[in-house]
Amino acid sequence: MIDIYFPLTKHWRKRCIAFASGCILGCSTLLSQEPYRDGDWMVRDPGELSMELQLSPSPEPKPALQHRFIPSVHDQVPGNAAVFYLRAMGFLEQSGAREELNKIYKKAKANADAQGKGHDQVGPNAWIDMSPSELPIAEVKEYLRLLSFQPRDLAEARKRSHFSMERNIKEIADPVGLLIPEIQTMRELARQQRIRCRVAIAEGDLQSAENILGQQFAMARHLGDDGFLVTSLVGTAINAIAIEDLLHYVQQPQSKNMYWALRTLPNPVVSYENSMSFEYNFLFEQIKPLREVDEKPRDAGYWSDFIDRVLPSMKALQLREMDPTRFQSDPFSDRASLTTYVASSYLNAKRYLTEEWKMDPGLVDQMPTTQVVFLAMRRFYEMQRDEQFKWFFLPAENVVNIDPEISMQEQSRKWGWFAVPVETLLPGIIGVIRAKTRMQQQIALLQTIESIREYCASNGGKLPETLNDLRLPAPKDPATSLPFDYKRIGNKAELTGNRNSSVRYQFQISIRP
Repeated sequence: MIDIYFPLTKHWRKRCIAFASGCILGCSTLLSQEPYRDGDWMVRDPGELSMELQLSPSPEPKPALQHRFIPSVHDQVPGNAAVFYLRAMGFLEQSGAREELNKIYKKAKANADAQGKGHDQVGPNAWIDMSPSELPIAEVKEYLRLLSFQPRDLAEARKRSHFSMERNIKEIADPVGLLIPEIQTMRELARQQRIRCRVAIAEGDLQSAENILGQQFAMARHLGDDGFLVTSLVGTAINAIAIEDLLHYVQQPQSKNMYWALRTLPNPVVSYENSMSFEYNFLFEQIKPLREVDEKPRDAGYWSDFIDRVLPSMKALQLREMDPTRFQSDPFSDRASLTTYVASSYLNAKRYLTEEWKMDPGLVDQMPTTQVVFLAMRRFYEMQRDEQFKWFFLPAENVVNIDPEISMQEQSRKWGWFAVPVETLLPGIIGVIRAKTRMQQQIALLQTIESIREYCASNGGKLPETLNDLRLPAPKDPATSLPFDYKRIGNKAELTGNRNSSVRYQFQISIRP
């Protein structure tokens, strides 16, 4: 088991957000001209993913709402799911099992190296992308035996009402330097659940598979309770793992119809409310004294003390415009270095305040250099932040041709040092919107597939001519708010999503006699 911790520090924070938003179902960008397999999908063109589904008719369950992936609010148990996830990870116990698992992964790595293969081409890493029928069941079950302590805790976590790592992130002095290793380990936990789910499907234990699917969706939802965007994006990636496993489940002849189970999921499954609220204020959480900076006159002593207070958090950012070799952990030298950067940025900061914010040049001239520069930093952040975040509140179809990050980067480079924190801290909003939209689109496609199965159960196994024929309504594509593209071709059909989420999914559907 390889642990890759998510550090928020330096430029890693930006990279981790980009990595997390990309590591979601259907993010392949390889420019191959030949179709190739990427996990469960066939990739025919960049961003064009297809899958053949052989389905059996499946009627609507009676009672209709008897199956739920996530318990209703009434049925949830008050409590914190995080404790159970930590136990399932082996953080609080089972150190022996973790040691044995590490041996398995090291041995697999050595075997891959000896054979000249990639580490993802040998088990257990290779099992992640295998269909249930491809898994070496005996070997996989021996591996899962070492994880036998997990299922009980994961079942308990699914029931819990909320998730909190008790970070108190508003009180953290240096949030950009916070490590969150448990979040990456939860991604690993979801992969182990995938293997467990596919073994259950391979052995025909569909009830266990259903339980595991519910635990996956619950884990994704819980991660939306955390305060960091990286965590929400990892939750979205875990939701994608559940969707792929569900696609294998629905192809089983005896699988239950999960139309209403999907309909009762929260929309979106992973809430971005907490994380985006914190992201919106990240600069003020990182450089807390910056909240005090305004046009109010203050004496020289205040600004001298201000430099001392912001120095640690400015160093932690390690801005590209700040040469790290100039900071040697000597308070006097470090202070002198920061003061030099402030002084060199004064003219640009003054020009920004007078030109962009229309401040009275005479008033700006009366302000100390430090006040001018950090006031410009604050105002630039507030302006660019809102220019980014406003798009998050529009439907996905309204931001197809929008890329506000380009303008932000241009402005940052134009104004120099005081503007650089914006480029370092603000997330790529369009990438976040696409990740969220893909999540909603995947679930909507599965709902449509289940509605098709219900139609077939009521019509002698015949596929519908159009989606309008469905008794259980097919949802609109969240990427466009338009219907999905559906074509019946003889005894087969194609169901295709739109590409406004940067990925197009296509299913070739056939019905078993």
